[in-house]
Amino acid sequence: MIKKVLKYLTILFSILSTLPSRIIFGNVLSFKHNLKPLLNNLKKKNNFSNEINQNGFKKINYNLDPSLIDQISLKYNKLINDEKFSCSYQNNKKKFIIDPLKNIPEIQKLVEIFKDEILDYYSSSFTIKQIRAFRNFTDDSIDWKRPRYLYSNLWHFDDFISNKLKVFVLLNDNTDKDSGCTRIISRKNSKKLIKNFKFKHTSLINEKFEDYLNKEDLIYYCSGHKGDVYIMNTQNCLHAASIPKKTKYRDALCFEIFQNMDADEKIFGLEKDDFVHNLKYN
Repeated sequence: MIKKVLKYLTILFSILSTLPSRIIFGNVLSFKHNLKPLLNNLKKKNNFSNEINQNGFKKINYNLDPSLIDQISLKYNKLINDEKFSCSYQNNKKKFIIDPLKNIPEIQKLVEIFKDEILDYYSSSFTIKQIRAFRNFTDDSIDWKRPRYLYSNLWHFDDFISNKLKVFVLLNDNTDKDSGCTRIISRKNSKKLIKNFKFKHTSLINEKFEDYLNKEDLIYYCSGHKGDVYIMNTQNCLHAASIPKKTKYRDALCFEIFQNMDADEKIFGLEKDDFVHNLKYN
């Protein structure tokens, strides 16, 4: 009983602490994460007419040599199934490839698909600080009223600086909601859900909220084919992974991108992925 009370008090405090950001910015970030991009904007203006700024996400169909994505996919499948180069998470419901750029150097060529779009979004240079390669598997809670929290599969916002971007590259053909694609809600509709308190906290997500989203047709499913790209602002858009149906799984790459005010700095400024390395070596 005491644990339950403490849990809900923690959730209540979390909701109250986000009130300034909810009211002013229409998200649940810490205030400093909303403020920093505004201060940087005094030096160099972001392109607010850019589709990513307006909608919160954008899809780009694969437009490079087909042999490139086939080569990446071939190496990916070999590594994800090799215990020396991969590690598991959440009772084998998710797998990561260790140091994907090192082990699949062709990944860096994929930046050409989305480079111009990111430059336009920031109106400045950018830095890729992390790349992950992962596979999501099914779980028997897929049919529950409230599925297990496995790999960010409940609706949430990411709490980072508000202009950070994630770029997902699909590594399966025919990726859809049955195979576990990302679900996302536009920036405009995410703001509405925050300001009218339809969304309160990830821990309070239930069947009623899911039914409301479906009834209002608010969910965009990030479907596509191998090599297709989704650029997302996951701080300003509610989003969640889907759990793949039985016999299916989802493969993807994820680039984490930050604005870089120093035009001379290299695009790839990768930091050690402590989370994945700790899964493997600790």
